[in-house]
Amino acid sequence: MEHKPTDQIIIKFDNANVGGNSQARTLSTRLNKKLAFVRKTSQGSYVFRLPSREIFSSLKAYLKVLKAISGIKYAEADQMMFAIDDLATPPTEGIIGAKKPIYDLQWHYFEPLGGMNADGAWNQLDSSDSVVN
Repeated sequence: MEHKPTDQIIIKFDNANVGGNSQARTLSTRLNKKLAFVRKTSQGSYVFRLPSREIFSSLKAYLKVLKAISGIKYAEADQMMFAIDDLATPPTEGIIGAKKPIYDLQWHYFEPLGGMNADGAWNQLDSSDSVVN
């Protein structure tokens, strides 16, 4: 699988209530690379941003250092993932393959039973504007 460059790392700590900004400073020192705290996820992980996008081989070295630090459960590159069978070509500008919108792969938006049925809600908007922002 080809990994795309990314500038974010997701880290889960043993302690669920660590300070993101203080951890960013501490981890920056350990990696000798500036990390900025971005946010805490709903699952209790923390997202940190590197100064620039880096190729996966560079990230692997950072992740190895992070995983060896006591108190870190896991550290992973924050990457957009796709089902292999659905994407023969990486998306560009919201389109995949033969002009198929990425939206068509995001069933959770339009599926009425297991998803949120956003299309149904959008159809009830009292607006002549065809674009939802």
